[in-house]
Parts: sequence; C-alpha cells; structure tokens
Amino acid sequence: MKYEAKFWLKLLHKVEQYLPRKFVNIGASSRPHPWQIRPLWHKDSKAKYGEWRGVISAGLVNCLPAYVKMKYGEAPEQAKARIVLQAIEDLAKKKSTGEIGKETKSTIPKPDDLVKIYLDENAEIKFHWRKIGSDGSPDSVSGNSNSGGITGVFEKVPDFFKRLGVADANTKLLDKPAETQRLLRACDIVLNQPRVGLVNTSDISSAAIDTTLVSINPAFSLPSDREPFLTALAKFTTPEPKSPKFDDLIFQRFIDSQVDQFHLSTVYLLSPVLPLLDKDDLSGWQCYFKYNCHHNLVHAAQQIENRVEFKPLSLIVPLAGGVAQPVINYILAEANFFAQAALDFYQQRNLAGKFYAV
Repeated sequence: MKYEAKFWLKLLHKVEQYLPRKFVNIGASSRPHPWQIRPLWHKDSKAKYGEWRGVISAGLVNCLPAYVKMKYGEAPEQAKARIVLQAIEDLAKKKSTGEIGKETKSTIPKPDDLVKIYLDENAEIKFHWRKIGSDGSPDSVSGNSNSGGITGVFEKVPDFFKRLGVADANTKLLDKPAETQRLLRACDIVLNQPRVGLVNTSDISSAAIDTTLVSINPAFSLPSDREPFLTALAKFTTPEPKSPKFDDLIFQRFIDSQVDQFHLSTVYLLSPVLPLLDKDDLSGWQCYFKYNCHHNLVHAAQQIENRVEFKPLSLIVPLAGGVAQPVINYILAEANFFAQAALDFYQQRNLAGKFYAV
C-alpha cells in the first residue's frame, strides 16, 4: 500500500509521540536522484541546426547498469578507453584459444558505429520530438457525412503549459488553427528491460493414415543481451498483444516478448513567445521534465506479507445524537488511517534504509 509523503511524515510524528523511537530527517544529498535528466544543447559544426540531448543520472535495474546507444565518434573519452581496452582483451582471448589468426588486428569501432555507453559514463541520449498543441498532428480523424465536417482527436496540452500560453489544437480540422502564444514539443524516455520469455511451439506430423500426432513444446527463450537500455521516442504507446489465430489457440502456440518497457519520463520543450525567427532552431527553447516512474527509491525495505487489516474504530450515537454522526465519523477516519499505516509499518521485517519522498 502506498502513502503520500505528507501522511507518511504525520505517521512518523505520531509514532515518535507514543513509542521510544527516533527519526532523523536530513536534506537531500548532492548526488542526483537516479534517472534524473539534465538537458544539454549539442551543436555540430557540420549541421545547420543543433539538437537537444539528455544526460541521465545513473540507476540500476536488478543490479545491472543501463546504457544508451551512441556513435563511437561522439562518445565520452572514458567510454572510448573502455571500448578500446575491451576490444584488445577480446582479441587476445580469441588468439589464445586459436579462434582467429595471430595477424588479425583488434576491431576498433568506426566513428559512425553505434556502441554501448553506460549512464555513469555521461552517456547522452538524443531527444526525438512530437508536436503538442495548435500545430500538433491528430491521433485519429473522423468525418460527419451530414455536416461535412472533419474532426480530429489530439493530445491534450498539460494545464501547466496552458498557463504559460500554449493552446490546445482545434479539433475541427477544416477551421483555422487555434491561436497560441507559444509552441510545445514532447519526447518520451523509455526503459527497456530484457527478461526471460516463454515459448510454446507445436509440431504436427502424420503418425498413420488416419492419425495425426501433435507435439507441444513449452520452453524458455533467453535474450541475447541482458543489460537494460534507454531509448528516446517521439511518443510511447503501450504495446498491444497481437490477436491470436484460430490454429494458435487450438495448438496453444505463442511466443512471449523478451523485453519489458517502462515509461520513465516525458521531456517537454517550450518555445519563446511567438513570433519566432526560425521554428526549426530550438536553441532558445526551454526544457521541462515529468517523471512517471521512479526506481531505486527504497533500499533495504521488505515487502509486507500477509497484511493484517485493522478493524476501524466506530462510535454509534443513538436517537437525536445521530445528527453528529457524520462529524464523529470524520474525526475517526484520520485515526483509523494512521492505525492501519502504523500496523503496516511495524509488520515490516527490516526498518533500516534510506527513503526518498517524491
């Protein structure tokens, strides 16, 4: 069960009042929160326009570090040194086992080759934008044969950006676009976590003239790369399962995916006040971040097993005193809430750890 930070602090305060326990509240450390994004403007001398990238503070997924695919020529120096050293070690290992000839040189990636750059190596992820608001593209379009109108369904502008002057798109596509003071772009950061997949295949063969043998073989499939990685998508959509065919249902055939996807955060890019000298030049725009998923928030905390439900306190006032019943119930509601929260708190096996309130 999850509790908001304000109720958690009130719970700790009540525990300190009635039990011999002491809680120490300290401020946030200088170390950035895992998965926090720092925007970075990158300008290539060969390109007309620059681009926005993000440097993400390192986090672990099941004790494994996450990486980003980058061009070798743009990789940080410490990452290049690691890649070169790894190539030399792999070459020496293959020569010692006789897999390749002694005259073969080490395979150092070319400048445009994509390589793994881990987050703690200051990896940079390139943002890919979608348009939100008055100049956005509709997610779907429908027409009315009676009126001749065409209506589009658009992604809504968050209220925060509406207060800054960004207008929603006009749903009537044949009318003029909605007037707006600013433009808005967005990009989704997705964490891809490889995992073991389930596979169930079937073989059909003729055992005799009028007999068919069906062999069903359930098994596991292992991903070729177990390390989690981050991708930047213009818009993340939850993958929908494919509709099974009739023979797949009959013979129980299926192939499971080997990766889970988590929508970590959304990056918003807000333009200056219109008009703009060049809409394709994003250097003067401002980045905002919305974090949807938090990892590494709790350390050394145990999952609550066999949660015991607290029986709420109640007080029934008969006859004319029933007029005060709603007030009495309201007063007891907070007490019942903290009683259940305290019961959850003391059912944990280990109370030591570091907690982040978000």
